[in-house]
Amino acid sequence: MTHTLRLSAVLLSTTLAGAASAQDAEPIKVGVLLPTTGGCATAGTRALEGHEAYVSRLNANGGIDGRMVETLHRDSQCNPATATSAARDLVTKDGVDFLIGGVSSAEALAISEVARQTETVYMAGIPKTVQLTNEDNIHPFVFRSADNTDSEGKSAAILADRLGWDKVCTILLDYSYGHDLGTAFEEHLAELRPEAEIVTQVWPAANADDYGSFITELLSSDCDGVFSGIWSGRFPGFAKQASAFGFFDQFEYVSAGVLGSTKFLENMGDEMPMGIWTNAVEVFYYPQTEEHQEYLAAIEAQIGDTPDGFHATGYIAMQFIDEAIRAAGSTDSQAVSDALKGLTINTYLGPLTMREGSQQADRGTFWGQIGESTIDGYDAPVLTQIEYISADGLID
Repeated sequence: MTHTLRLSAVLLSTTLAGAASAQDAEPIKVGVLLPTTGGCATAGTRALEGHEAYVSRLNANGGIDGRMVETLHRDSQCNPATATSAARDLVTKDGVDFLIGGVSSAEALAISEVARQTETVYMAGIPKTVQLTNEDNIHPFVFRSADNTDSEGKSAAILADRLGWDKVCTILLDYSYGHDLGTAFEEHLAELRPEAEIVTQVWPAANADDYGSFITELLSSDCDGVFSGIWSGRFPGFAKQASAFGFFDQFEYVSAGVLGSTKFLENMGDEMPMGIWTNAVEVFYYPQTEEHQEYLAAIEAQIGDTPDGFHATGYIAMQFIDEAIRAAGSTDSQAVSDALKGLTINTYLGPLTMREGSQQADRGTFWGQIGESTIDGYDAPVLTQIEYISADGLID
């Protein structure tokens, strides 16, 4: 080989090596589909801040295997059609490696279908409907880091049993989340308390503003207590109307829908009904563990304020993606999908495992009774008598 050919070969080799090195150094792109406008904006905005807090901390420590993480956010508007279009664009035009997001169940199902078609790993951090990963809809690329309607509804049934409810009313929103939640509650209550009877069920529309007829029907029912799925985005309007009728004075009330979230309770203030039982993904005052304090510090550094439960949803969804990439040693979708199945990560909640068959994290929730704060300098309502109800035996 002549000197010129040898030099050309060396230059070509160097160029290819440099290209490979540059390729390795390209950022890992994560498409985040969360509503930052419209009725779901509160949840979406905070989940996005939680995601960004995790990514900021991650990149400050060298990224994932030396590669920075780049977030490409799109406002999904809590609308499945908008989420579908945005998810497809993120994958096909922006070249994202992973998808995270959705607040409503309809959004999640829409994003999941794009993930199926494009073979892109999708992590649902908030949506709870069991339909997302049931046998009709599960596929290799859909995963959920949130709890689901089985664990949430069954946890509520545990409380109803403890409270001694024999005659039960329900008010659940008329869409997949409400129906799945109601099914889980009823089935588990029947196991725990066979003598209990569902005497009245009402089904407001998911976007209802007027609850008057439903409140009147419940008030005329002979119930020991009411189980509700009116979640935090819809609850203020319901609570204002129900309180005018003395509704919460007449019934014991157990609510899913994370009404115990810190910022939600701060915003409700004196309008929050005292004494109701509800749940939360996370509250800053419980538990007092080192892991929880580290998590709180990360969020506070990002937003300059006290975290809310929805921040945790974005944070843990990204943590699962991060640790799956490291376990796979790759950002290849199939490799990361394989790594996620059975993966255990350490969180402020303790270890969480992504179950291999259901592709569902074994995540429980915090439950407690709304009461007055005893925290120095903090006057908003809080959860009292808090306990973490594990997902063991409830999640599926």
